[in-house]
Amino acid sequence: MRVGIYVHHSGSGHGRRAASIAQAVRERGAAVSVAGSSGVVDLSLPRDDEPPAQGDATARGALHWAPLRHNGMRERSQLIARWVAEERLDVVVVDVSVEVAALVRLLGVPVVVVTQPGDRTDRPHALAYDLAEVILAPWPDGFDAGPHVGRWREKVVAVGGISAFTTRPRAERPSPACPYGVLLAGGDGWPDPTLPQRISCAVPALTWHTLGGEHWLDDPEDLLRGADVVISHAGQNAVADLAAADAPSIVVAMPRPFDEQRWMVRGLAAGGWCTGIDDASSLADADWAALVRRATTMPRRWTDWHTEGAAGRAADVILDVAHG
Repeated sequence: MRVGIYVHHSGSGHGRRAASIAQAVRERGAAVSVAGSSGVVDLSLPRDDEPPAQGDATARGALHWAPLRHNGMRERSQLIARWVAEERLDVVVVDVSVEVAALVRLLGVPVVVVTQPGDRTDRPHALAYDLAEVILAPWPDGFDAGPHVGRWREKVVAVGGISAFTTRPRAERPSPACPYGVLLAGGDGWPDPTLPQRISCAVPALTWHTLGGEHWLDDPEDLLRGADVVISHAGQNAVADLAAADAPSIVVAMPRPFDEQRWMVRGLAAGGWCTGIDDASSLADADWAALVRRATTMPRRWTDWHTEGAAGRAADVILDVAHG
């Protein structure tokens, strides 16, 4: 079996997830080829957003991103078509792109589409989900990630959160230990750059470590595992890492298309996985101390996020599609 994985260039989480899935597929004896515009890939694709597109890039709302007369878009599509043919791919995992899912399916290759939280019932998403053989959901079964999950429920397979972290018991720090918290933002940092300082002042009993933006750490696993509390953005991979680390957590929604992180936060809070914040801008500094106290004392149920074996379950689903 030969598996292709397409990785979107926006956000580092897609690449990390692809690497975990690729490793699990290889462990099952299949060949894997990864295509994308950033990170560690086998096929490097030109960007389709540089230089910026001119005119209608959505085909009057039928697609998300297909700029007209754009050399990057044209070359990207040509390379993907050649990749599918020359690698003789039996299945392609698309994480994520409506246009790539459509292109691959038009080439006669079955597609597994990775879905995300949010309100994704718009026309382009509907096209991708209709074309997919399987919609792979990187969260546990029963999690309310958005209305699209119910609309295409017969295709959705929830495998649990896919984390690059190992699954092992939460480490005990030697006593006496210096209590600390972690502020985990995405690659762009926090929308409010003053937030780390505000939280540090509001909760001075903890030493605060800031990750994200210009404060990047390639392997934050041990830091998250040892933290008394983690305040994190609500990206899918960040949440999976929190679950794998069994970290007491406050998860904060950042602005994202289709209200992705708002849906994630609401589902996490409703299910009792952690404390969720829909809008951090509405919080006063004093609120953070109360939230930290709550997060460190509430029972955690991160084991129910099912990170252990999630990449392997995804690989099994993908290979089932490849076998037909």
